[in-house]
Amino acid sequence: MASETRVLTAVAATAEGSNTQEWNVADSTVTVARLNTSDNLQTLCTAASFDNGVRTKVIYTSAYGYNIPTDATIDGIVVTFERACPTGGATDDIVQLTKVAGTKVGNNLATATAWPATDTTEDHGSSSNLSVWGVGFTPTEVNASGFGVAVASIATVNNTDIQIDLIQITVYWTPAGGAAAPALPPSGRALVGVGF
Repeated sequence: MASETRVLTAVAATAEGSNTQEWNVADSTVTVARLNTSDNLQTLCTAASFDNGVRTKVIYTSAYGYNIPTDATIDGIVVTFERACPTGGATDDIVQLTKVAGTKVGNNLATATAWPATDTTEDHGSSSNLSVWGVGFTPTEVNASGFGVAVASIATVNNTDIQIDLIQITVYWTPAGGAAAPALPPSGRALVGVGF
């Protein structure tokens, strides 16, 4: 099985349903630069209105730039994001994949795990069981610019502050015929052969 880890090159914050709480400065902290590297330059939500039961806008990430062979089989997908809740309390609200940017598909793998006070990563999905996402993916769909993940948070305490520092996706795949694949050469921000 081969694997390839990449980070987003496109992002947008979208209000939908009850997910209406803006990220800081009218969503202007929702940028590629703040979400594609673990560097303490975070996307923030510290609004006084981010209280118990309030949900952030959905952050849609896309354009990961995969180039997986089209005759391969996608075995699993793991989304990793680095997040923290320095003040108050918060959990995931949405962690869901996309095939078209801005449109969620399959299962929401948000967990009830409280976001910690300092930046910590959490994995969602499986390296070997694609079905946990509730939808299949072909290499063509993964390679497309619309492939990505939607994330949002919900406050569990009044006066909550949260931050996200990194969102990345690792795709696990088997080449046609099941033979071991050579390591892919680094391309862009790809981290090849990363396992979880």
